[in-house]
Amino acid sequence: MSVRKFAIAGSSLNGSIALAALPRLSGAVLAASEPFAVAIDFAENEFGKRTLKVRIDGTVALECQRCLKPVDVAVTADSNLTVVAHDEEARARLRDLDPLIVEGDELEVFALIEDELLMALPIIALHPQPDCAGPGNELGASASAVSQGSDESAQVQPGEQRENPFAVLRDLKQRNDAE
Repeated sequence: MSVRKFAIAGSSLNGSIALAALPRLSGAVLAASEPFAVAIDFAENEFGKRTLKVRIDGTVALECQRCLKPVDVAVTADSNLTVVAHDEEARARLRDLDPLIVEGDELEVFALIEDELLMALPIIALHPQPDCAGPGNELGASASAVSQGSDESAQVQPGEQRENPFAVLRDLKQRNDAE
């Protein structure tokens, strides 16, 4: 599709795209229950540069890193991109803008959508703590109990002195100083 023609006309693309049409994303997620909603608005800015406002919404199933079971994650990609011809132009002129390198005038829409969705995925997918039955939940509960001081062995009774963990080192140092 011609970026120039769509930008000059101020065109918009609205529709949906299935996970099956996005092979790189398919390899990164377990599933997508519904197609992704896609909206791309083309325009030219005050400097004559072609711009794209991209909005993609959907839900994917990822593997929970705590229990290793599927967890549904809402994914939203919302980007304002400025079209540039090459990497040097992106570095030289567009410090405050997100560049989109397009060689020639043809934009690969499916590749753009896939790139935006891949960047919008969370680094680590987790169920909410109470909903997760994984081994991390028990670890989290015991770590929470210790941090709140509910572990009986860590509590000191009033009037009782706690043993200094560095007492052994102090004794060794005193022996070395005496020799």
